[in-house]
Amino acid sequence: MAAAGTSSDRDILRQPPKLENLPYDVKYLILRSISDHDTLIRFSQISRAFYSIFREHHHALFQHLMFEEASEYMEESYLLACLGDQLTSSTMTVTELDSLYQCYADSLSPTTFEPPWYYRDVRRGGAMMRAKVCECHKGIKEHCDQFIRKELKPKMKLRPPKEDGTEYDELPPTDTERGRVMQGLYKIWLLLKLHHVRVTDPKEFASTSRNVGTPSYPLRADVARYLKLWDYWDLKVVQVLLPIFWNDTKAKYDKPGENLIREALSSHDGDRQDDYTYFTLFLNTILHLYFPQTGLRWINTSNEIEIQQHIGNVSKYLSDKQNRAHFESLGDFTGIAYIYFQQVYGSPSNTNGFPGPEAFDNVPLKRLCRPGRAMDEYSGQGLEGKRRFLKCLSHASLAQADLQSCMWDDWRLESWGYLTPNFTPLPADQDTPSITAVEDQFESLEL
Repeated sequence: MAAAGTSSDRDILRQPPKLENLPYDVKYLILRSISDHDTLIRFSQISRAFYSIFREHHHALFQHLMFEEASEYMEESYLLACLGDQLTSSTMTVTELDSLYQCYADSLSPTTFEPPWYYRDVRRGGAMMRAKVCECHKGIKEHCDQFIRKELKPKMKLRPPKEDGTEYDELPPTDTERGRVMQGLYKIWLLLKLHHVRVTDPKEFASTSRNVGTPSYPLRADVARYLKLWDYWDLKVVQVLLPIFWNDTKAKYDKPGENLIREALSSHDGDRQDDYTYFTLFLNTILHLYFPQTGLRWINTSNEIEIQQHIGNVSKYLSDKQNRAHFESLGDFTGIAYIYFQQVYGSPSNTNGFPGPEAFDNVPLKRLCRPGRAMDEYSGQGLEGKRRFLKCLSHASLAQADLQSCMWDDWRLESWGYLTPNFTPLPADQDTPSITAVEDQFESLEL
């Protein structure tokens, strides 16, 4: 019978394997498998061996991490990496725009088995294409982080104030909340590029069949049709996010840069225009040209020399008559985008709307109301009340609702005291409840 092993051998067998003793390439693969930025940083610091590998390969590790994150939004991130420059600087035909739309629409369809061409082009593009996808995703992520940092809080004061007078500490955003914001920012970027594209025959979009909007304010239907591919609340996220970049930029340049903008742009303008026209042209140009990669750089800088340089760069671009004429024709994108939404989902004054009230029958309701005065105008109208409510739900239309609640998880909204509106139809012989009666229903609500 074989002799039993020595005690030292048995001690070695009892000892758990150490990560530091793994082969170099296995340790690198472990770091590469981590899908979260903060986790990667913390894990790399567990030992000197892992930190050494992290320092040596940090650029490749971060790029892989960014690319994997961007791939979660590949319908937009891959498409824009392949066509972003062309949509900005080249000219496309109506046929090419129709083909692009159909390809994107097919990629969103669960019945499509053939991946779109831009999936293939990104995979075949090698390191250069991957770097492009990562750089763009980095810009989107920075916008997402800034938005969440500023906006993750209830807009309605439903919770009682804390005794010490301090604000409530909100729990950090979940992956689903962050994903909603990221997806919305990618969709805004896609809409920006499509809105900006130069068309070989723009008159093609002026015909009745290809136009939406009003006769005095025609809007290209090739952009509006993308909105109908997305779910209602996904679109509301886009609608909430649309003014953010615009308003942040305006706040940055409203005071310190207003005169500089007027002077820089008026130097290329024969006829003096009002300050609003200059400012709209400036903001519209940087929104289209610098989103998402470098937009935050100009918002967050406090360096006056950088501000002047940025204004000078935009002014130089607009000194080209064709560039200026193109951006003047685009108008205020955030304003135009709201009209696109109105055309797709209708308005409170137009009960028919486009594509029609039947579009709202299956829209799930969310927690976005305050206790009391809860949609009393629509609550007794059943499905018709729900349709009218959804049509008028915009960022400033209802004081009783917080549209930004479409961003956050339901458990968070519940902790804020938000309620789901009720559109149960009343019996024909029963009057609509008064405001007091509605408030009485929530007397026992614990916030």
